[in-house]
Amino acid sequence: MKIQFPRAPMAAHVAIAMGTVVLILLSVVAVLSNSPPIIGLVVAAVGASILAAAPRISVSLLLVLGLAVDGVVVLLLPALGKISWLLSGLGLLLFANAAFSLLGRRMAFAGHAATKVRQIDSAPALAALLFVAYALLVSLANGSGPFEVAAGFKRYFQYWGLLFALAVMPFAVADRARWLRWLLYLAGVQIVFAIYQRWVLMPKRVGMGHGVVPVDVVAGTFGATLDGGGQSAAMAAFLLVVLMFLMVAWRERALPRTRIAGLAVLAALPLGMGETKIVVLLLPMLLLVAQARYLKSRPVTTLLLLVVGATAAAGLALLYLSMTGKPGQSIEDRLAVTLAYNFGQLGYSGQTFTLNRSTALSFWWHQQSAGDPLHTVFGHGLGSSYYGAGALVVGHLARQFGFIDIGLTAVSTLLWDLGLAGLLIYLSIFGFTWRALRRIGGRVSTPLDIAKLAALRCAVLSFLVLSFYSNAIVAAASSGILFALVIGHIVAWSGSAPAAPVSARATSLGNRFASPARPH
Repeated sequence: MKIQFPRAPMAAHVAIAMGTVVLILLSVVAVLSNSPPIIGLVVAAVGASILAAAPRISVSLLLVLGLAVDGVVVLLLPALGKISWLLSGLGLLLFANAAFSLLGRRMAFAGHAATKVRQIDSAPALAALLFVAYALLVSLANGSGPFEVAAGFKRYFQYWGLLFALAVMPFAVADRARWLRWLLYLAGVQIVFAIYQRWVLMPKRVGMGHGVVPVDVVAGTFGATLDGGGQSAAMAAFLLVVLMFLMVAWRERALPRTRIAGLAVLAALPLGMGETKIVVLLLPMLLLVAQARYLKSRPVTTLLLLVVGATAAAGLALLYLSMTGKPGQSIEDRLAVTLAYNFGQLGYSGQTFTLNRSTALSFWWHQQSAGDPLHTVFGHGLGSSYYGAGALVVGHLARQFGFIDIGLTAVSTLLWDLGLAGLLIYLSIFGFTWRALRRIGGRVSTPLDIAKLAALRCAVLSFLVLSFYSNAIVAAASSGILFALVIGHIVAWSGSAPAAPVSARATSLGNRFASPARPH
């Protein structure tokens, strides 16, 4: 049955005409005022109007600026750090694009129940939407201050418009392929920034004090500050996922092996330049997930790979321990300190009065009481636990507890802000996404899709582990954008028609790294 899409109603044409007239009048007023703030606002309004009509450009800008530019600007040109507001604007625009696209598609398909269209597995996106609505309702019910809620919403959800846009909008297959392919190039350039950060910037941080760890600045393009922390864990997890993709692509002969080997070297080198101990845990876990499909068909080779991965993880652990601690300390002493500020009583910042990754959870539990079950279950509202250097709005709980890092990890942040119910909804996103990946796995057949599926599984597992390791997913641009990209792409891919098997020699990096076409 041929579907007739409804024409835009007269009201839409009138709205567009009126909007155009308003923008013209505002432009005239801005020019006559000669006021930079007014001119800036008008330019932003015009730009937003243009991008609202071009969501494909918005997605591309968000990925490039958020993953390759923002972190570098914050580190090298902190005066231009307000670029993050542009990223937030792009994310909110994609929220609107997704809403209008979904509404338009429902109108177009109304009355055409006989039309056969493969349905996407919408559960991950619906769980994400429920999480957003729940967070806002809880914040309103708590009577949280408007600035605190707005700041919290911005940190949590400013990039989730990308998730919903990718899930529901009919982007071209070529566009989706280009966005994923670009991540490989992003992995390849991390080495350039890691070298500069390791041998130029890191020596400048030695002796700064105030809990500054010199090696934390080695974060590639994922974000760091010269006198603070960095997103080295996010960079490391990203590079590990890319390495898992390349390893499966090698085994499946999905891409030219010389190209795989070259990119793998570039992606692996930064892991030895920083000091991100989560790699020691993630590397064997991701290797097992990526290679699980080969345990029956190629057990010997797969087991050898797992042994090599475990050995590499042990080697990285020794390397990382050699970078930490005081001069003259033994490896055993350095390991004891590492265990103390992860699982003991030593605070993450090196102070006994602050929390670490484990005590942040136990402290939350000890602060709950039977006389106040509502806050245990539903939390205190968005932004209530947040504190960060230079933050414009500090959460009331962060102030109440004396800035002891109660929101050190995403999980502890969620428990304070949104309670046990909020944490369960958040974790359900991972559960539904993993189910969608299992369904996709039942029908993938091409070598490149097999490699991509393995990488997406590793990415989802990495996000889950990182939720217990840092608060990056709910506070940092790079992690938030990657999370939205991965979940949104998986939802869209779940509605794709199965691709016919093709020769491995027919694949190439330039034109095959794509999800199959999805009927719209």
